[in-house]
Amino acid sequence: MEKSLITWTLKNDCLYKKFTFNNYIDTITFVNKIAKYSEKINHHPKLIIEYNTVEVYLKNHELNKITKQDILSARKYDQYYSK
Repeated sequence: MEKSLITWTLKNDCLYKKFTFNNYIDTITFVNKIAKYSEKINHHPKLIIEYNTVEVYLKNHELNKITKQDILSARKYDQYYSK
């Protein structure tokens, strides 16, 4: 895996990462950023949302593989998380 994605793993043939937050509002704020970006690029992750965690799975479902867009999305989500 490329160096910029060192905190991501492979799970179920997807790029995967679990993000943890201090509270529910922070969790949903992060999810809303992902939703806006996903709509903009028309590439939508699988999200599992709980009180203070978001699990993200990235894979192109039509091609059934990880694509450049998944990698770009992972980087973008990491930027959202670090702000």
